Amino acid sequence: MKPLISMGIIAGMVWGTTFTSPQIKPNSPIPKGQVYYSCGGDNISPMFQWDKLPKKVKFVSVVVWDPDAPKPGGWYHWLLLNIPAKRKGIPLGAGNPTNPFFNIGKELKNDFGELGYGGPCPPPGKPHRYLFKLYLQKEAITPPKNGKPADVEKIIKEKSIGVVSIVGIYGRK
Repeated sequence: MKPLISMGIIAGMVWGTTFTSPQIKPNSPIPKGQVYYSCGGDNISPMFQWDKLPKKVKFVSVVVWDPDAPKPGGWYHWLLLNIPAKRKGIPLGAGNPTNPFFNIGKELKNDFGELGYGGPCPPPGKPHRYLFKLYLQKEAITPPKNGKPADVEKIIKEKSIGVVSIVGIYGRK
């Protein structure tokens, strides 16, 4: 499996910015707690922390994407936009609509057609890579109304000054 490198970023760090999760370890298996319900998991969105952002970064967005999905363009599992950068993190479970931290940013529909987090659930076979991306923004982003996840990420990329990512792995037999 080839490692993915985006914008020259390796191992969750760019410009000294760090992006970490107690649940998602770089290039390691994703725990069952973060896996989608229909694949035997609890579908709990991971906790994330970030630090040492450039001073001009006022917001961050989180995108979780499976580039190995058998769907053209991959599969989007979570789009959480415009989180105030000063928060320095996202609590465990914040991607669930019943969590009190659900509205720390703008939650959008994922490719499951649900608002919030939808964990890994690949078809049986070769394990998939899951990119947990933190986009760094100077200003809030206005997504298109009813925009498809891939179109929204394209706008996020255009409006961001950098991205930091963690790659997790999950597969089923």
